[in-house]
Amino acid sequence: MNHGLVWSLNRGLEAASGEYIARMDADDIAAPDRFETQLRALRETDADFVGSRFDYIDEDSRVLETAPHPALSPAQIRSALRHLNVVPHPSWFTRAEVFRRVGPYHDIPAAEDYEWLCRAAGMGLRLRTVDSVLLRYRTRSQSVSRSNECRQAMSTHAVRLEYRRSLRTGKPMRESAVLDRIRRLSEQFGEAGYADSQRLWKEGWSSIHRGRLFSGARSLCRAVIAYPPILSMVCSRRFFLRLCAENRPAAYS
Repeated sequence: MNHGLVWSLNRGLEAASGEYIARMDADDIAAPDRFETQLRALRETDADFVGSRFDYIDEDSRVLETAPHPALSPAQIRSALRHLNVVPHPSWFTRAEVFRRVGPYHDIPAAEDYEWLCRAAGMGLRLRTVDSVLLRYRTRSQSVSRSNECRQAMSTHAVRLEYRRSLRTGKPMRESAVLDRIRRLSEQFGEAGYADSQRLWKEGWSSIHRGRLFSGARSLCRAVIAYPPILSMVCSRRFFLRLCAENRPAAYS
């Protein structure tokens, strides 16, 4: 019986008996020196947890592109998580005791990794990424991230707001608050509102680039009305692009 990804992740953590835990999907490919590189980063820096960069590959294992995720320090990651997840889930490497401290994954639809990282950062754990491509991540036409784009967007927005509240107040993140916000977003806007917002936003900027300023601005306003969190999504994307540009290369020490 298929109990879902979160159940499987937590079941794997319960069964793990080693000192270290590395995360990747079954059809991904790890670099030969992945574990050596990440273990060295754990031992030689102040990190509790290490992620890495990765290549996208297709179903025939051909490299499509290298993901732009930069190498980031614990302070940079703690700050960046206020906007989006900057540590690719399949690249995680940490000590098993870190998972015991933070706790299991919570059942946050399509954003369980982002929520876990936010909890870890909020507890003061030092999350770091290295400037090495240590994984080949396989993309498929029917991947979870594609087929559940709306659900992932709503979950990410809910986690983002709860993490910011946690940092502001110094109080732990609340799983119930995240799930409640996801439910309210889904009931208020739904997949149709999200899809309309994406379409109108693209139409708006296309019109503006063609010199139709009034028509473009109207489409952008309609996009925000259809799904207000689109503004946070756009800001997060721009933040990520700026973060990548500012951290090439970024070494750890």
